[in-house]
Amino acid sequence: MRGNVEPLATSVLRMAGISNLSDVCTIGDDTTSTAPAGIEDPHYAVICTDGVDVSGENSTYWKSYMEGQASVSSFFGELAASARLACAGWRVRPNWSFKGPFKTPTASKDPSSPEPNRPAAPLLFLSSKWDPVTPLRNARTMASRHPGAGVLVEDSMGHCAIGMGRVSNCLKSVVSKYFDKGIVPEKEVSCKGTQSPWTGVIQLDAAAQGLMRERDRHHFIGV
Repeated sequence: MRGNVEPLATSVLRMAGISNLSDVCTIGDDTTSTAPAGIEDPHYAVICTDGVDVSGENSTYWKSYMEGQASVSSFFGELAASARLACAGWRVRPNWSFKGPFKTPTASKDPSSPEPNRPAAPLLFLSSKWDPVTPLRNARTMASRHPGAGVLVEDSMGHCAIGMGRVSNCLKSVVSKYFDKGIVPEKEVSCKGTQSPWTGVIQLDAAAQGLMRERDRHHFIGV
């Protein structure tokens, strides 16, 4: 960068979807202005405030972090690192911060009659088989840390098992029984996927389209 951080800052701001207040609010009359709809502000307010404070880290830290992410995935590593990178200037810290332990008590024997200080049912983790953001191994690891927890694997690609337009009847059945009666499969369940990345186009919201613009991708990850 040769001492000029403006190109990097511009790219990060664009990727984070942070708007200039003067562009979205009428100066001197904030009662008639409406900020554009979007999830960027609450999204980063959550991940940056809940996460470890990285506002004081230097370029050496970020270089190492980016390289570490890239070593995990040569395709998605650097892009995934953008989430934490957007928190580099976030200095707000929460009044209360829970850092663990992340565990749950053994569930009640009868889901229809929860016992005091016990959940009605164990946790049920859902994952697509090939998730580039929250991989299947994470679901299995988390399930091993919670008594009686179950895992359902949707045999599909992409982030999230529900809400991406590819929910199978198998998945619907297991999830419905879980929320209706608190039933968790005793063994890991695999449901056949209903779509692949090549069967039709799933509409992306405006924020996702902004992230995937060719200009942004070129500036941030050089492809």
